[in-house]
Amino acid sequence: MTDSTNRGNVQHHSFAKWQPNPLNFSLSSLSRVPLFTKISPEEILKLERSAEERQVRARQVVFLFGQRHEHVYLLIAGRVKLLRNSPNGREVTFGLVNPNELFADTGLFSASSTYHYSCEAIEESTVLAFRRTDFEAALESSGDSMKHMYLQQCQQRLKVESRLADFVFFDVTARLARLLVGLAGTYGRSTKIGTLLKLKITHQELANLIGSTRETTTLILSEFRRRGLIEFAGRKIVLVDPEQLGAIEGATYLHKAVERMD
Repeated sequence: MTDSTNRGNVQHHSFAKWQPNPLNFSLSSLSRVPLFTKISPEEILKLERSAEERQVRARQVVFLFGQRHEHVYLLIAGRVKLLRNSPNGREVTFGLVNPNELFADTGLFSASSTYHYSCEAIEESTVLAFRRTDFEAALESSGDSMKHMYLQQCQQRLKVESRLADFVFFDVTARLARLLVGLAGTYGRSTKIGTLLKLKITHQELANLIGSTRETTTLILSEFRRRGLIEFAGRKIVLVDPEQLGAIEGATYLHKAVERMD
């Protein structure tokens, strides 16, 4: 059954209807995903024929925590986030999903019958859904694909463990600095003044990724800018000095006001 808390927190969202895949996404397009290169063309064709497509608007929900885990998803275009909500409505974001990445695959080959988190679009996105049973059958047909999925899930677990360690060992200031440096590794582009994050992300979304509040996050970002570590380019962030930013170990580096928050 869907978690009532999460349902309450997303009741302002809408759900787009799924449509049978019109085969706009051919075998060659799926081959851009490393896992699919390990599965036979015959099994890929079966997946394509049974797949369902969804156009998801920004802030539209793909699935909710607690819903039956019936599909595995592939992001074709756009960007979505994986999240959980607390009973008081506070959101924690587990991660961002980029094009050509799978998600909702952590419960495969397990007794789990529900999603462990919710998924919401950050921007207009295109998602392809594969029935969980079909996806498992495709993986079982190839030892290489099973190995690849195992390694992929191990990497995901290591990322989760690393984030958990950050929450234990670093305060919110250091977590934000480490997050920005990490995002630069995925979304960064070199410019004359520094590394531009090719990602439109709000202060609230940054806060959700580090377990903080929007107010605290804005305060810390302002201090980073004042010290010449970052700059703003519209709604995007430029890391002027990523090395020094990554060396921050805590709020003692910043103004006392930051230390008193979170």
